Amino acid sequence: MRDLVLREGPEGMAGYLPSGNAYPRKFLQSVFPLPDVRRSADRGSSESETLWVARPGPDLYLATLAVLQGRMKQVEEPQACYRMHGGNGYQSLKFEERLRFDLALFDYTSKAAAEHCDSLGICVNQDLWKANSWAHRVQRASRDIVSMVPLGGSFILVDDDRWKTDPLLSGRKRIPFLERDGQYWGSPRDDVSAIEELERLQEAGAQFIAFAWSTFWWFEYYVGLRQFLRTQFPCVLENDSILMFDLRKKGAPA
Repeated sequence: MRDLVLREGPEGMAGYLPSGNAYPRKFLQSVFPLPDVRRSADRGSSESETLWVARPGPDLYLATLAVLQGRMKQVEEPQACYRMHGGNGYQSLKFEERLRFDLALFDYTSKAAAEHCDSLGICVNQDLWKANSWAHRVQRASRDIVSMVPLGGSFILVDDDRWKTDPLLSGRKRIPFLERDGQYWGSPRDDVSAIEELERLQEAGAQFIAFAWSTFWWFEYYVGLRQFLRTQFPCVLENDSILMFDLRKKGAPA
């Protein structure tokens, strides 16, 4: 796991950061006293508005550094449960607020990990960590979408519902794929259903379709959909984070 963190940054161990971790005294003595890692909430313009400050709790801070020290072991059976609902501080945030939180959190933990690596005599590439981080890639892809879709326009976002985007992204209507009554409805069962859904949404006014990098595998699995898009619509943007087609220009591939 240490090699994974050194290569990909603190996000490489995101699935191994639950509370309830236990650490040897030697490790704790080497990192104490801790910096101010308390998560706090500042009141906004009204009593009901809470702006969460992206400061990780001690569990995240310690886990980020511990993996660089030596072996980690995991208890296979869950020892606790965490209920996710609309009232959770993080889950209740709007997409853009949550993205700002994630960006700040990554930058904080990345800095902490890099400084600890430096104290251990280990050289790391923070720029590469940042370029490959989930939050920074979502930010780049979101900006690309906003730059391509006109204000007031609409786009289909293929992301397996992982971004948890709001219905509007900077004044652009976001449509999930598949879609039923405005909600995400899972992946298409085959090429035929994918193309039928795409044509339905296009006829309903969708102007673009955007594929997040985490769904690039679709172009290997849904070969018919890939051929349909590549031959029927111009690809207006393609990079390591997003792939977009202009649905307003059917029959005019780039």
